[in-house]
Amino acid sequence: MTSLRHIPVLLQETLDTLCPKKGDRVLDVTLGLGGHSAAMLERIEKTGSLVGLDADSDNLALARQNLSAFREQITLIHTNFSSLPECLPEDHRAFDVILADIGLSSPHLDDPTRGFSFRHIGPLDLRFDRSQGITAAELLMETPEEELVNIFSLYGELTRTKSFVHFLLKERESHTFETTQDLLEATKKFYGFRAPRVLPQIFQALRIAVNDELGALKKFLNAAPS
Repeated sequence: MTSLRHIPVLLQETLDTLCPKKGDRVLDVTLGLGGHSAAMLERIEKTGSLVGLDADSDNLALARQNLSAFREQITLIHTNFSSLPECLPEDHRAFDVILADIGLSSPHLDDPTRGFSFRHIGPLDLRFDRSQGITAAELLMETPEEELVNIFSLYGELTRTKSFVHFLLKERESHTFETTQDLLEATKKFYGFRAPRVLPQIFQALRIAVNDELGALKKFLNAAPS
């Protein structure tokens, strides 16, 4: 496994806002490839410490490589931040700085095997943590109509949502949604020339639902202040 070139989003703004200082204890609940954490580790120096969480085991392995220079100061845990505080060691439950960079990262979009992008053909997965939960393909094939309408309405803000979901239900009677291409073709068939505009909304809605992103965020916001 090789390290990927990674540019953290809004890095300077993050540092300016959180102001990590020498000796601080930092919790990064969306470690990614470790870009934000590396910058904060430089600020907190050797007397500081950092705990990093990530639901994606691939990201975690790459972050461990990228942060190897700080190995004595870091504790990395494979988990979703919704499991706070139980996922933390007893001696790492108080922090001066907490960072949550919500959403997905560019490696997710760039890897066809993850199914996050309709621009690549791959399995319709969309899970951050591939060791548990159902895939987007399973969700599309098994979820009742009303629930699918709610998913695409709330998380994707689609137009013609009910008609689209009804179309998907008819399609799944004779076709399986196994790959990103399957969903792409169904979307083109229903939305026609509007498909390129709505595809990002469709994939976003499925990603949020599969990973229970809003549920995880609510649990995090309830736990973090303590």
